[in-house]
Amino acid sequence: MSGAVAERVVIGALLEAHPGGLSRAELARLVANRVAAEDAVAALVRDGVANVAGELVFASRAAVRTDQLQI
Repeated sequence: MSGAVAERVVIGALLEAHPGGLSRAELARLVANRVAAEDAVAALVRDGVANVAGELVFASRAAVRTDQLQI
């Protein structure tokens, strides 16, 4: 799975889980690759699309709002 595909899987799952979050382990299972999931989370956090609190990952407010606007 490419990095962009893993990022789409992760942000899609986080938006579905909103307002809750998903654990890094849950995201690794969804992506079917722990390293790709961690890389995707790191990229999304760096870009302000996701937030991390311990083992939990959440969609950022900006990501949620953009999704609501269907941009």
